[in-house]
Amino acid sequence: MIDDAWDSFAEAVELLQSRRPMRRPSNRDLDACESTIGCKLPTSYKGFVKRFGAGNLSLDGGACEWYVWAPGNRFNSSLEHRNASCEVRSPADWEGRVLDPERVARLVYFAE
Repeated sequence: MIDDAWDSFAEAVELLQSRRPMRRPSNRDLDACESTIGCKLPTSYKGFVKRFGAGNLSLDGGACEWYVWAPGNRFNSSLEHRNASCEVRSPADWEGRVLDPERVARLVYFAE
């Protein structure tokens, strides 16, 4: 089961939550998001956000930091909102810039 794949990750990291942590998406939130963006979300992503929700993922002392978005949250933490604000491009817009324009045109942004 994919949810179990995140158990060892949770044991290896320090989880910090603010006084008002963002809620984790439900199956209903995930289904609604898939309907809104028009594609299935990866199983591993769904397992991750169901376990951890939206928020910052950073390496202690490292220069790497990601902000992960999740369905069902509001505004800047919402996967649906963040992808709706991205400029939609057709495969023709990607011609000559990437190897697989059809695939890149379907890109869903999960983090920044």
